Amino acid sequence: MLLIVNLPATTTLLPMECDTFAVTGTFFLSGGCPAMTNNAFLIFNGDTTVASACVEVVSSSAICQDSADIVWTGTVNSNQLATTFSNMTIYIADSLVVSDTLRFLQCELIMAAGSSINVVGASGILILEQTQVYGCDTMWQGINVSQQSQLRISESSLVADANIAVTARHKSVISIIHSNLMDNARNVFIPVTSGVTTNDVSLTMFGDSIGVLKNQFLPRYNGQAAFGSIPMSGVETNRWVGTIGTTGLEKNVFFNMMRGVVGKVSFVRCENNDFIDMLKDPNAPTSTSDHGKGINVISESSQVASSLYVTANNYFFNNIYGIYTAKSKTTVRGVLMDTVRYGVHMRNCIDTLTADISSNTINAYFRGIDLMNNAGSDGILVWNNTLNIDSGASAARGISMTETVFGNGNYKIEDNILTLNGADYGIFANAVEAPLITGNTIYQNPLSVPNTSVGIAIKGCDSAIVSCNTVISTYNMAQNLATGLRVDISNICNVFCNSTDGHHRGIFFGGTNTGTNFKGNTIGTHYVGLYLNNAAVIDQQPPGGSSPFHGNVWQDSASYSSGYGAVNLNATPAPNLVLSLFSTNQSIAAHNPVIPLNAILGPFNVNNQVWFDPQNSGSSFSCSSSLSCEDTAIGGGEHLRIQIASDQSLTSDFIPESKYIAKQALFEEIKNDASSSFDTPLFNSFEIDAEHSSIGKLHETKLLAGTLNDLDVVKKAEMSEAISEIQAIADSIALVDSLITIQSSSTILDLRAELIENISLIYDEIATIEVTRHASNTSILNDLAEVLSNITPSEIPDATEKAVYDLEVKYLQSGESVLANHYNELLQLANLCPYSGGKAVFRARNLIWKLDEALSFDDEAVCQAIGIYKESHSSVMMNKYPSFSLQPNPAKEKVSILFSETQSNSSQITIKDIIGRIVLNQLIDNSSLSVEINTSHFDQGIYVVECIFSGQKPQTKKLTIIR
Repeated sequence: MLLIVNLPATTTLLPMECDTFAVTGTFFLSGGCPAMTNNAFLIFNGDTTVASACVEVVSSSAICQDSADIVWTGTVNSNQLATTFSNMTIYIADSLVVSDTLRFLQCELIMAAGSSINVVGASGILILEQTQVYGCDTMWQGINVSQQSQLRISESSLVADANIAVTARHKSVISIIHSNLMDNARNVFIPVTSGVTTNDVSLTMFGDSIGVLKNQFLPRYNGQAAFGSIPMSGVETNRWVGTIGTTGLEKNVFFNMMRGVVGKVSFVRCENNDFIDMLKDPNAPTSTSDHGKGINVISESSQVASSLYVTANNYFFNNIYGIYTAKSKTTVRGVLMDTVRYGVHMRNCIDTLTADISSNTINAYFRGIDLMNNAGSDGILVWNNTLNIDSGASAARGISMTETVFGNGNYKIEDNILTLNGADYGIFANAVEAPLITGNTIYQNPLSVPNTSVGIAIKGCDSAIVSCNTVISTYNMAQNLATGLRVDISNICNVFCNSTDGHHRGIFFGGTNTGTNFKGNTIGTHYVGLYLNNAAVIDQQPPGGSSPFHGNVWQDSASYSSGYGAVNLNATPAPNLVLSLFSTNQSIAAHNPVIPLNAILGPFNVNNQVWFDPQNSGSSFSCSSSLSCEDTAIGGGEHLRIQIASDQSLTSDFIPESKYIAKQALFEEIKNDASSSFDTPLFNSFEIDAEHSSIGKLHETKLLAGTLNDLDVVKKAEMSEAISEIQAIADSIALVDSLITIQSSSTILDLRAELIENISLIYDEIATIEVTRHASNTSILNDLAEVLSNITPSEIPDATEKAVYDLEVKYLQSGESVLANHYNELLQLANLCPYSGGKAVFRARNLIWKLDEALSFDDEAVCQAIGIYKESHSSVMMNKYPSFSLQPNPAKEKVSILFSETQSNSSQITIKDIIGRIVLNQLIDNSSLSVEINTSHFDQGIYVVECIFSGQKPQTKKLTIIR
């Protein structure tokens, strides 16, 4: 049968007209005449004329054989052959076994479908020089190099069309120099060896090209596993220690594949490689989330950690991820990345692992450096990098830090230069403990109007240090909402000696930020310089209001197009302003900005009269006299702590939520205080009450969660020493590998084997510790689930935190798939206003970003719109309209909704749970003054009761169900 590919289905001819057609197509069977007779049909007015022709069809494999000088069929062993073949074309129909030295010089080896080359035994050495090995019409298996065997490919040789071009097994020696691996499903593969802790494979590669040249792969052979349309990997290692590439020699170029270098439970060093066009392959059978990675070095949570060292002479272009690591010590220094979605993505750098990402230039269109779930790291340094983020995509960031179950990744983000062309954030810290962000320079440039770009964002963090940074915007200050530095619900945050200029809002504070230390900042030309929203509290500056004052510097009023250098929207009632009191020296004009003093006047319509408290004298802090940009200080005055412990309102809006969030922060401060400064009747009473409430139980949960992945002092010391020893041995192996590049000898190979054996012994020790840790984590997660089941929330923040902890525990027990199963719930939590839901909202976002990295959350729009328990001065006006109350509240089996008056029309009652799911929707008759709701089927927790009176905005109240 001939499949014709170039003729139309029908052709119309006029009377007496002739035509001639050249036929192009594919025969599916080979054979000679008369078996291959083909018929053509001519149809005219219902009559059919048949013509026939006979064509001899020869199979492509037969053509390959005919073109060969030699045809080898069956299993051919090199011990039956000459040692060298030169300038010959050889067709291999089945299997070539190389058991001694076999050299091909300037040859072509044509491989039949599913055929293979197997190098076996200590004497097996296959040498390919200026030789091409490729498939005939179908893919073949590849070259399999067994234990103690050797493969040497050099001088522009080619291996193509294989399932796995080179499989390098334990104790094999592989050299691929100035050669090409093309159109293979996999290229170099080091598999797991049963019973072997660490593969001893000597792999030398430089001057190689690895990728795709053809438009498509050859057809698969029978039994070959499915693959996509581009190679799965360039070099893929399992339990291996070694170097890919060689400094000072020609580069390797990996191009047009899913992943360049893959290391699993491996210590990988990359020198002098280019990674170009690392792409997603929608035709591949594997998840596309694992595609597009230049270098991918990973260990699973229960495995021994990996290690990656990337030197300055590596280049990345058009990758989804330039470098991706998980549970790996990571060092990336001096590389250039161009047109990457992610420059460096690093997660789970835990235990005693460290990271150093320094002096790189990264031009990305989504994230420059993305750091995720690294709580427990011994230190992550991001230093002296130049990042250019060209993106209008939501959630685009220069440097991003996000944590699950809240923790300390020991982040140090220092002396980086970031240029944001449309990106949402420069430096972004979300639910991170104690990040140090210092000495960075950030330029924010618009791609569109309006834009809400933020230079530095601190969200739901504790003990952050943000110092000595310069943030400059070129946005139109009035038309855009760009912000220089933003802090939301972050306690004990040190913000000092920063400089901002050109923003709509220079520095923004949102929500309760107890213990803030805000000093020495230079607040340049903006629409408004310092901005506190209506839920913001930042504590007294300085605590107690006494000298030395904090010495923040403002421009004159003409520099702020709103007319004000600072504004505090948390101004009603007026005592709220004192909770963020600024005491200053009145003789220094730059320390005393113009603030709004009349609530009638726009654009802010607030009276901030008592917010600043100028003193007649006193010294002020100066950045020029500061010893270090890494200094820490505990901010916060006694006045705010007393307000919190006395259950006083703190904010104009989100009153009960802000009180609860502040109480959580104070309780934690008391628990962490080693002195007796809180030993007063008020604080003692507060501590006892909080201890037995959800505040104390959530604190217990946090402490328990903090023990995840933890080791006792002895085991931690053993782990640290073991990792240091492995690194030292790995450095020695890198030196040995450089010698092998020059001259391989049995002595050097024996030395390498000895070093690998030493690493294996240490790996076994670490594996034993990992087993203990894994068992401990399983027990801790079970304990966390038990503790959470006994927490009864009383407010929105604790209900949110409990819900997020539940999902975090499930995620840590079962992986990301469980998040997908709870996506709608997670999305509802992540979409909560943080000033209502508390810090846990930020952690919910960290979870959902694992499923959808591009989700963004407009807190200002959400918080402005919700009205959930939002109590402010405007509530006074609401007394003119119908209202309702809940009795009893908290409730158990039933609750009564009581209306202030009968209505001329019916009212609509809707009850939603904490994540927004409707649990009841009921129309109330206009003659009713009350209605009883059966809540016996409601789960324990927090609910929102919304009532819509005819012609009025919805009114909401909180309902608590306790059993």
